[in-house]
Amino acid sequence: MSILRIVNPAPVIRGHYGTLWHDSQHPIGYMITLIIIPLFLAVVIGQFLTVTWEIVGFLTVFYGAVLALSARSAFNIPNIGEADGEREADALQQLRRTAMYAVFLGLVSFLTSLIVAGSHFIVRQNPSIVEWAQANLMTQVVPLVLTFTSTVLIFLLVHYLFTLGVLFRWLYLMGEAGSL
Repeated sequence: MSILRIVNPAPVIRGHYGTLWHDSQHPIGYMITLIIIPLFLAVVIGQFLTVTWEIVGFLTVFYGAVLALSARSAFNIPNIGEADGEREADALQQLRRTAMYAVFLGLVSFLTSLIVAGSHFIVRQNPSIVEWAQANLMTQVVPLVLTFTSTVLIFLLVHYLFTLGVLFRWLYLMGEAGSL
């Protein structure tokens, strides 16, 4: 078995969004909620809020804590064979896929914020990098990079929070059905 097959995120993404698209009653609503609204909010907020060292540090610690606390959660969900009926088995499968996607998204968000935090740290330690960039690059490049970075981090945060909302919805439905 190839190591690339083990770390391949495609089955997790395909499983989460594929199930939401094919098996849910409101697939367009889920896609708008999980992708369009976070993207819109990130673009709007990213125009006015530039990510600072404090925000990046907070996000890195937040994602690290969330990842550490939730990494095992997807593996503690009951097996599909333990479900009482077909509907409960489908709900357990969706709960498992959403939990796996939430853990994957937490990992991606943590790594992205860690990269941005490392970049902030390097730039803070070497102000000559900023001077070189301002002297050798067009004047619009540095603010564009800061805006893009802000937009990406805000999108990941809002998308992660909305994904947790979907996960909590599935947990609520499973608890209501008496499965958990």
